[in-house]
Amino acid sequence: MPADSPLKGKILPPLRMLVLGASLALIALISLDVFSSASGRVAFGEQGSLYARFQVWICVVYLVDFFGEMIFSRRPRHYFATHLIFLLVSVPYRSLIHAVGAEALFTNTSGLSTVLHYVPTVRACMAMAIVMGYVSKNRIIGLFSSYMSIVVLLVYFSSMLFYERESDINPGISGYGDSLWWCVMQTTTLGASVYAITPVGKALAMVLSVSGMLMFPVFTVYLTSIVKKYMAPKQVGKAENN
Repeated sequence: MPADSPLKGKILPPLRMLVLGASLALIALISLDVFSSASGRVAFGEQGSLYARFQVWICVVYLVDFFGEMIFSRRPRHYFATHLIFLLVSVPYRSLIHAVGAEALFTNTSGLSTVLHYVPTVRACMAMAIVMGYVSKNRIIGLFSSYMSIVVLLVYFSSMLFYERESDINPGISGYGDSLWWCVMQTTTLGASVYAITPVGKALAMVLSVSGMLMFPVFTVYLTSIVKKYMAPKQVGKAENN
């Protein structure tokens, strides 16, 4: 389909808004799932949970958006190659495993099963970051907003995942607040007195530390752009006075 098709303006904007709404719903549902499991009301990742029940439909929205964007792009093959990560994180792997009855393969790898349960939330983070980038007309501010939204959501999701994995066996985690504090400390690369015990917790420590190291250069560029913007009128005024 041609990239300049009149259908593009009628289909893609509503579809993007639908993706944003689906992302917000996904964040709310995964939060409810984790905190419900913490209170003992439902086991995390159980197919009867709200997140598990709606995950498939939300992923369908993501997949329709991906292929819709690809169809209306000027170079569909190039779009597919450069946006493949969007496709990979839009697949409800855990639901597919349940559908084919392959849960037994993950009996001894609950950590992997939990990670697969979280995969669609990566797509939600991407959607929120893209929206934050679009909000700002300034390229530097847009980049900073997008990256900060990714970091904030990464810390939030990581805190829930760390809490779900570590709360029962880690004596340093007595509540969700301890998990959130641990994730924030890891992201700032300061470290914490609490050490991860599970493989998932150790992987999160590495991911959060790397994301924190990547955050500081972006933050520096953002501050530099603000200083330059503030100093530019003063420099012009000095040049005119001289």
